[in-house]
Amino acid sequence: MNVLFLGGIFNRAKEKEILKKSKKFMNVAANAHQWHILNGIKNRKDINLSVLNTVFVGTYPREYTDIYIPGGEWNEPGLSVREIGYINLFGVRSVIKAFSLYFRIKEWCKAHCKGIDNADISYKSPCEFNPCKASPEPSEKEKNIILIYSMNTPFLIASYFAKKRFKNIKLCLYVPDLPYFFYI
Repeated sequence: MNVLFLGGIFNRAKEKEILKKSKKFMNVAANAHQWHILNGIKNRKDINLSVLNTVFVGTYPREYTDIYIPGGEWNEPGLSVREIGYINLFGVRSVIKAFSLYFRIKEWCKAHCKGIDNADISYKSPCEFNPCKASPEPSEKEKNIILIYSMNTPFLIASYFAKKRFKNIKLCLYVPDLPYFFYI
């Protein structure tokens, strides 16, 4: 089974720097909770885990000191994380995150969801193609799941459009807190 985790964890090597740059509050509990989830999943032999991350920090200038959050890749023991960079301005960052996440999810789907890109379906006559015909359920090894941590708007938008394109991926939304006090 292939699992793509969408979250907002802190790189442990940069955690003190992130905390120092934060002006208001930090999502320390959410960070710890995500790490516990990832540690549980990565120890399973039957799961191929990938992590796509946009660190959960406040917006510039009121809540965080940096206007640009850099992207890149970093590793923890048994875990490889792909960080999405973005401009940290209210409103702008949500759009940038959503587009960047969608393109990274699409790359992941093309690598793991072989032969199921709905955008690549060639035209067939009505006699040959029946979109209502149920396809067989994929085996446990072929299942592709996107695990979305929190009701973060860019995560939801990117996942929605990925699901529209790649029909056989399963979306799993983990809601640790209702988004009333969660800003994007």
